[in-house]
Amino acid sequence: DKIIEKTSNIITISKAASLRLVELRFFNKAPIFIHNGLIRRRLKNFSSSIELRILHVGYFDRNKNQILLLKSLLKLTSKNLYNIHLTFIGKTVDKKVRNDFDEFLKNHNLNKYVKVEGFIDNVIPYYYNNDLLICSSFVEGFSLSILEAMSVGLPIISTDTGGVNEQIKNGKNGFVVKNNNSNDLAKKIQYFYDNRDCIEKMGKESHQIFNDKFGIDKMIHNYNSLLGF
Repeated sequence: DKIIEKTSNIITISKAASLRLVELRFFNKAPIFIHNGLIRRRLKNFSSSIELRILHVGYFDRNKNQILLLKSLLKLTSKNLYNIHLTFIGKTVDKKVRNDFDEFLKNHNLNKYVKVEGFIDNVIPYYYNNDLLICSSFVEGFSLSILEAMSVGLPIISTDTGGVNEQIKNGKNGFVVKNNNSNDLAKKIQYFYDNRDCIEKMGKESHQIFNDKFGIDKMIHNYNSLLGF
């Protein structure tokens, strides 16, 4: 680590990852962090709908923890909140995780609220067609799906992990919830269920934060500055 630090510029994709490296390794100072960037996209059209449309993007494995959303959905439907639809996009990489997910769906009669699309080449249209993105992961470095959702103007709910606090201003463009806590997640989903006007308000805030901080031009500028260009 000492040799690496003396001879190299270490770059991470989030401040959280930079600070974590200092905890785990033998570096004297925190590495540089440069956030990933994406192309800028047009702001989505916000339309009123009886149904709250929620999107989750991520492969099916233990880390992505999709079943947390189902547990939260069950809590909401038990309170007679039925106008909710969840769309899951992602390849199955852990069959046991997917089997547990499907079994939970069946056992609790939640199939009518959920659609699983599997792997999709172009996810962007799904961001435009939903109201809210949820990230339920145990661990994230700097979530690409959150960035993509912000680029079109979606509010976000995410578990408190990795660099998500650098993407989400709690209460401004979404909410950060306790990790693996279905009660906390259900409460934040219900907030959007009960306050539909906040979808547009927080979505526009997401879009603005993305344009200010996470456009690909910003990332390129930061790398060019580091390299002396």
